[in-house]
Amino acid sequence: MTTNNILLNISDPDNILLKSPTPVLIVKIDSDNRLLLSGNFRLSEQISKIAYIGPSKNTYQEFSLHELVIKFIISDDKNNYNEILTLPVASVFILDYKFNIPYNFDISNFKIKSFEIIGNYIYGNNKISSLITINKKILLQNKEDNMINFIQSVLPYKSIKQNQVEHFEDVSNDPFFTLYWLIPVSIFICSFVYYFKIIRSNKTKYSDVDTSSSE
Repeated sequence: MTTNNILLNISDPDNILLKSPTPVLIVKIDSDNRLLLSGNFRLSEQISKIAYIGPSKNTYQEFSLHELVIKFIISDDKNNYNEILTLPVASVFILDYKFNIPYNFDISNFKIKSFEIIGNYIYGNNKISSLITINKKILLQNKEDNMINFIQSVLPYKSIKQNQVEHFEDVSNDPFFTLYWLIPVSIFICSFVYYFKIIRSNKTKYSDVDTSSSE
């Protein structure tokens, strides 16, 4: 079971998640019932915030990235488990994290109730946190489910094409269908023959004139 890239739809009020390279984070459950986090992304190394630096002196200061925290809650409707992953500061976070799901957990009813990425920033003795949340519900699907969803997304297009073919076949069986086509085709043929005769007649006329003048 796996998710799509969960960082495609997020709330990031401080814009700390850098867009290049494209941020990727995938959640999986492997055959050993372990939760896997994999992907890579970057957070801004500095963020500008107001810091208290003395009596009546609140000014904007550059806070530096200190650590990354990932918090999530998984549930099977009966049990809830919180997990917190803390990573040291790095310009690029490449995740390959494994979490052992408790043995009494119902995998068939697995849900991720919340998922947060927190950037902790420091300036002197001051510390602030910037929160990234996932806007969409995180769904884990089997590969077969992903294929089914793809097929279902394509089916409406196929249905439209099929309906167009069926409509054409129905019309072609209409007794007036041949007449609808015969009239314009006949007009075209008659026009072609008419203009061909005029052109041929003109050529003959000019040929006679040239012959008489040469005599």
